[in-house]
Amino acid sequence: SKAVAWLAPYPALAALLVAFTAVSFELVSVRSQYDRFQPLQLPGTEFMRVAPRRGAHLRQLVAEIDQADVALTTFRFNSLYVWSDADTPFPGYLPYYSLAHASPLEQRLLQSGLRQAGRPIIVTRAIPGSGKLELDELGWLGSDFSVYRKIGPYTLLKRTGLSPGHHLPHHND
Repeated sequence: SKAVAWLAPYPALAALLVAFTAVSFELVSVRSQYDRFQPLQLPGTEFMRVAPRRGAHLRQLVAEIDQADVALTTFRFNSLYVWSDADTPFPGYLPYYSLAHASPLEQRLLQSGLRQAGRPIIVTRAIPGSGKLELDELGWLGSDFSVYRKIGPYTLLKRTGLSPGHHLPHHND
């Protein structure tokens, strides 16, 4: 068309105009997403914004974990240890891989730490497409823990026979 024919001798200018238009649309989209998201409001997340529903799930999850003295996630969610007051099952345990890939020594240490804790909580998720929990694949907890709450995609387990927030004497008490 004649409206853009004047750009034909200036391919660099035409490319710049197309790029500028694309970037402008992307900035509008990013700003719209930023406006829809909300601050996460957990320790160390001052600059993080997430979808409102995800933020609510994460805050509920941290509130539950704050009731525990020891927490374990099956899927490398180490931020939960920063956001909550719960400890890991043994000192220095911050996995960079799924719990299913923990070494036999790590698994024994995890089992021991969970069994010695007064108020342990395990956080796991469903395996996509199977309906099974990631924890089911481990098989080493047996009937020691049972599901007591689901928060969004997360499933929380507590020691069988304990109500959430119930305080047993800690092994060091």
